Amino acid sequence: MPACPTCIDDDFQIASWSDRTSREVAVLQPSRFAGTVGRLPVALWTLANSRGMEVAVCNYGARILRITVPDRDGRPGNVALGLRDLVALECDRNWIGAFVGRYANRIGSGRARIGDREHEFTRNDGRHTLHGGASGLGHTAFLVEEAASSHIELSAVLGDGEDGFPGRLHTRLRYTVTADDALVVEWTAATTRLTVASYTSHVYFNLSGGADATIHAHRLELCAASWLELDDERIPTGRMLPVAGGPMDFRQARGLDDAGFDHYWITRTGGAPGELAPQARLAHPPSGRTLEVWSTEPGLQFYAGSMLDRQADLRDAHGRPLVRHGGLCLEPSLYPDAPNHAHFPRTLLAPGEERTGRIEYRFLRSDTRTGRGRTDVAADGY
Repeated sequence: MPACPTCIDDDFQIASWSDRTSREVAVLQPSRFAGTVGRLPVALWTLANSRGMEVAVCNYGARILRITVPDRDGRPGNVALGLRDLVALECDRNWIGAFVGRYANRIGSGRARIGDREHEFTRNDGRHTLHGGASGLGHTAFLVEEAASSHIELSAVLGDGEDGFPGRLHTRLRYTVTADDALVVEWTAATTRLTVASYTSHVYFNLSGGADATIHAHRLELCAASWLELDDERIPTGRMLPVAGGPMDFRQARGLDDAGFDHYWITRTGGAPGELAPQARLAHPPSGRTLEVWSTEPGLQFYAGSMLDRQADLRDAHGRPLVRHGGLCLEPSLYPDAPNHAHFPRTLLAPGEERTGRIEYRFLRSDTRTGRGRTDVAADGY
């Protein structure tokens, strides 16, 4: 990973949150993302539909760096945090917009038994392993297999023993922008040896479209009756606790004034992957934008972006420093630290098996300032 410069050029004017430019769609410059990483060419790709939704994807880390959708009045705005160039992506420790694997979330103490052998992984979160270690898919250049106006197919291989994980893991990924304003994330994985595999998308959302520096004006609802208790180092204790009546209860939409969350909610009874189902609903009442998250995964991590400002040298697409709570992640995945808890759903992947998954980010527009109304896109299940 390269040394990180200050990421500011003399010809690049920094915008503050009070500037008018902060309310405009961030324009990513393709030339800033052109390069070669691991002998593969890297570039910026734009997907779109006929209604004005656009998604910018860089094949380094399969990173989603911009999602443009209209507000209630039809004005376009960017609702995903991005960085301004390839160097920033390589330096980034927040996994901004990345597709995460080989193991999403944390593995306690950076070790787990896989089959009949104990394996130690790269520790990149104190004494723990986060999002697959120091490299992982979030810091890997994907091969672009196919690109069209509304979809892109990518693939990547993690080597046997990379970051300590057994098995040569081949992952194929597809992003699709649908006609009804959804971003669909689909993946398939296979391995040459028994391993563990869990994936997620690490997009940081701020539905204000650039009007708000933080997520505090948002409201969040989670389709979850239980959550995983964590220890002081954010590793699951193994206990699954009810949310009822406590601070983890998001079954009714709540504001995010106190946004210190980095926890996993169980959204599927029994904990195993299954059919596509609703998991979360995020609303920004001032703009009328609403996001619904559906997936095949048994739960999701809600991370409120409390460490986004830890790299002061990085800049977003407008040239502004990243702000604490400037965006939030809703990360569907298998359970964190599952290899170390026999009663958690299986995350092992054996040769001859496939690991598949799907996430849908569905964007809606409400005609009220409550965040509950919607206009031209229906969402069954809410």
